[in-house]
Amino acid sequence: MIQLPKRSVTRFFIPLIDVLILLFCVFLFLPMVGQGDTPDSSLITKADTADKLKIADSTSQLLKEIEKLRAERTEAFKGAVFSRVLEIDSTNGELFFRNPDKSILKNKDDVSSLINQDKLSSKGKELFYMVLYPRDLDSSYPTRGQRENYERWLNGIVWSFDFPGFISNR
Repeated sequence: MIQLPKRSVTRFFIPLIDVLILLFCVFLFLPMVGQGDTPDSSLITKADTADKLKIADSTSQLLKEIEKLRAERTEAFKGAVFSRVLEIDSTNGELFFRNPDKSILKNKDDVSSLINQDKLSSKGKELFYMVLYPRDLDSSYPTRGQRENYERWLNGIVWSFDFPGFISNR
């Protein structure tokens, strides 16, 4: 005759093992049971197939509409914004832009004249300036003073720094 152990932990595990063995046996029989081919299940399958086709059709229509709206938004954004890319030289920290040659911006007056020139050529669009940090990660430019100057020069317009490797907080 089996005697119950005197420790409470083993009293717990012996019935637990029995339950686990029973559950494992049920798990082994699951593939054999499967789903039967009753007439009711075939009707449900046909109805489910029709519903799935309707859902797939409406989903494809919605995806097309989403793509159309994205394209319209992109075109509207392109038409509303005039962007200019300014770069920082990795050898000396100077601010410049390409049009098509390299043009250096040495002071606030140069930046103001560039902004005025861009306002005239943008025909009422909003101006946006992206300032690219040097792609050479070993460069020590721009210095803190240069960066503060650039921020002061670009004050009053929409602009952003572009750091290599991560998105700026501005």
